[in-house]
Amino acid sequence: MSVYFFSRHKIDPKMVEDLGGGAINQVRGTIKDIRRTGDTITFSEIILAQDTDSVQEIVCHTISADSIVVAVAPLNLQIDWLNAGIRTFLIPQTTREVVDGEPIFSYTGLVRIKRIIIDKEQWVGVSPTIEQKHAERSALHNS
Repeated sequence: MSVYFFSRHKIDPKMVEDLGGGAINQVRGTIKDIRRTGDTITFSEIILAQDTDSVQEIVCHTISADSIVVAVAPLNLQIDWLNAGIRTFLIPQTTREVVDGEPIFSYTGLVRIKRIIIDKEQWVGVSPTIEQKHAERSALHNS
């Protein structure tokens, strides 16, 4: 069974151990268009060019629905993973402390997400696109 870690952050060695100590495939770009076809799940990864907000490339990935996905992801992507039927969907848990003015996140464990139910409607305004959110997160990460 394959394990995938979706985050720009470095994988904590304790998390690797908690996941069985094997190889973990890391995806650092912004994910969109998660969907299932048969026994596979496909998604697109947006990769920005270094030090810019322009899209360098969009890569399409295919993984087994039996995979383990560990994701630092907004709620809408968590729902997309579950709706696509990923077998095991995990969210890393962390604590946060500020050292010399910089936030330090420490891994503490994994939570398995089984179901999310949200009943919502747009109240006012327009939601930002996934590309806008990607550029925003990348700018914060690179600063």
